[in-house]
Amino acid sequence: MTFIFRNQTIRLLVIFIIFSFLMTEIISICFGLLHGGYDSLMTLCILLYDITEFSIEGLFIHIFHLKHHDAEIATYYVLASIVVLLATYLWITIPNLYLKFSRNFKAFLLKKRRQTINFWQSLSLAKKIQWLAITLASATGMLLLA
Repeated sequence: MTFIFRNQTIRLLVIFIIFSFLMTEIISICFGLLHGGYDSLMTLCILLYDITEFSIEGLFIHIFHLKHHDAEIATYYVLASIVVLLATYLWITIPNLYLKFSRNFKAFLLKKRRQTINFWQSLSLAKKIQWLAITLASATGMLLLA
């Protein structure tokens, strides 16, 4: 078993600081992207709804010569019918998608577990200790910097 010399200690300390900083920044960026993506998605959905409603209403006014109020009522029923059809389609397809996802996810987890066990068994004792030290130091630094 080899001892950790001074330059290795400094190198581990630098790796610890870099990993700690990177982990906190990566988590912050991911949550920022999720929030920004959700906000953008909701804005896009609202815009698409408004465009669809305006277009259908315009079609009803020009094709069927309806008044504005009557066209709004017809548009509401058309959009409500579309929502009911989409909800029915999702009601039918979501259970099948869930079953496929759960099967694939279990297979993925078993594959990753096998890969992790093989990786861990291939490491020497010194590399295992070094890996654990860096991981624990990074996690501790991430918690302290957060």
